[in-house]
Amino acid sequence: EVRALRYFIDETIPSLLSVDTCPNPGIPAGSVKSGTSYGTDNKVKYVCLDSLALIGSNERICLETGEWTGSEPTCEHKHSFDLPEEVASHFSASFTRILSESNVVKKSDSPGSYGRRLVLGQGQKLHIYIILDVSGSIKKEEFHEARNALTSFIDMISRFEVAVNYGVVTFGSRSDIVINIAQFESGFSDVVVDVLNELKFEEITKASRTGTNMTGALKTVFQMMVLKKASMKLAESEWRAVRHTIMIFTDGRTNMGGSPKPMMDQIQRFLDIKQSREDFLDVYVFGLGDDCDREEINAIASKKDKEKHVFFLRRDDLPDVFSSILDLTSVGNLCGFANKSLSATGQSTYPWFAEVVSNENPEFRCSGSIVASKWILTAAHCFEDLSQGGVIRKKIIVGPHNERAELSIERVLKHPRYNLTSKMEKGIREFYDYDIALVKIKSRLNFTTFIRPICLPCTVETSVALRKSKTETSCADHKKELLPILRAVDAKFVQKDHNKQQLKNVRIKTGESERTLCEHDALKASIYVNVSDVKDVVTDRFLCTGGSTHMAEAISCKGDSGGPLYIQKLYRNIQVGVVSWGVKNLCSARRLPGDARDFHINLFEVLGWLKQHLANSTRFLDLSQ
Repeated sequence: EVRALRYFIDETIPSLLSVDTCPNPGIPAGSVKSGTSYGTDNKVKYVCLDSLALIGSNERICLETGEWTGSEPTCEHKHSFDLPEEVASHFSASFTRILSESNVVKKSDSPGSYGRRLVLGQGQKLHIYIILDVSGSIKKEEFHEARNALTSFIDMISRFEVAVNYGVVTFGSRSDIVINIAQFESGFSDVVVDVLNELKFEEITKASRTGTNMTGALKTVFQMMVLKKASMKLAESEWRAVRHTIMIFTDGRTNMGGSPKPMMDQIQRFLDIKQSREDFLDVYVFGLGDDCDREEINAIASKKDKEKHVFFLRRDDLPDVFSSILDLTSVGNLCGFANKSLSATGQSTYPWFAEVVSNENPEFRCSGSIVASKWILTAAHCFEDLSQGGVIRKKIIVGPHNERAELSIERVLKHPRYNLTSKMEKGIREFYDYDIALVKIKSRLNFTTFIRPICLPCTVETSVALRKSKTETSCADHKKELLPILRAVDAKFVQKDHNKQQLKNVRIKTGESERTLCEHDALKASIYVNVSDVKDVVTDRFLCTGGSTHMAEAISCKGDSGGPLYIQKLYRNIQVGVVSWGVKNLCSARRLPGDARDFHINLFEVLGWLKQHLANSTRFLDLSQ
């Protein structure tokens, strides 16, 4: 087995007779290049030696901007494969920029990055066409793996704030439309996923097994584009603003219908794809197995500078690719998005987690969550020693252990109704009602895979994460979705025990009977043994977790106070609580008693205060609805 050769050899003899506009493009290993002048409109051409296949552009033209058209070529062995992680890295770098809620960017983020030059802004439209090869060489299990990978991918895309319509085509000797992009339901990802899941391998392959007609499949896509444009009834300018992506999955070579290149050229003409509009069409081709016609596949795929659109994989590597694609680094300021790839560990699976530490006491620890680029949410009692206008002797730490960032605090805003000692006259030494605080940091955070905000309830961002209308969804809808009263709700928090962080699962007791039992155990805390009425210490602003009705749940450790209690909705995470206090300090015990409970401030009960201070950072819904 061999891997593709991807390094370049610099030419040693520069051109002395002309002023170069473009940099020397180099010569890929295994090729020869013609053309040594790099001025505006000059061309270079490449040919691979021996039996190597050229992937990328065989001809590139120097533009007056100093950039080369097309993509850098490589010469690959005809039986080489790309590693799944390489495919995921290239594909996600190219694709996720159009999913981010971003502005137009003139240049890549950094030298050598694979970032797109032009990206979708909020409210723009994206049309995705998926073409699946179901010809004779495809096995049933391979079809199911490809289908499952695609449904996960579609579900992930639905979490972004981009309007997407889908067209799905299967092909062998003939082409069949599974989802017609011109139909209304093509814009609902859950409908698309349901239709894909209901596909029966035997039914879609029985009439398409005798050949491979890629031209016919592309013609079907072209016809859908024509119908979609007519059905949208948009002005020409609006249609031209739509981005188009074609994803082709094939394991063979065309043996019917002729070369697919002329049909792809027709699609490009219909969409008016030229140099100035190249970002309005992306064609990705995934070649599966070692029988692919690499030249033919390369001919129809997009060729863009610093991007890769052609991938060759072993058949069984496709699921790993789409799992790795979930490790996305270029998703703007998207809240609640964690790394869900198979290789993800630690901080990237909860990038909103923050620590509150003392400048003077190394034993002090609290936790928190990133909720905006300059705001950390935590517990008020973590700053119990801070008086009004007093000197702040703590700092915030974010990021993974090997890249920890220490952040100075500008100010701390404790909830105005928080008062730990307000019930001392009743013999209650500590009263944690409204135990919540916002910490404003001095420097703005730059979001990455390891540093990212979590979503807050009753915000526009969370409406998108929950697949709800941004204009017709109420705060009550969020509460009904996130904290239903008919059953316990699965949730997570980050436990820190002996400097080791772990993601723990708990269940929020929202049903009346379970909640009552959970709250009653509060009186078993050592500081509340003389309290007779649980309502004196547990108000309606608390959520309760822990216990062992069916199985022992995790409980918080010393230092977990202020951390987020959050609910995962597939690829997005929404914080619903702030860890406040626990009945028993037994987090290291192997067997936890059934009355080991934790209490968290319910964010739905303090939304007015959150909106008051975060309105300039987060788009809140109308809290009166």
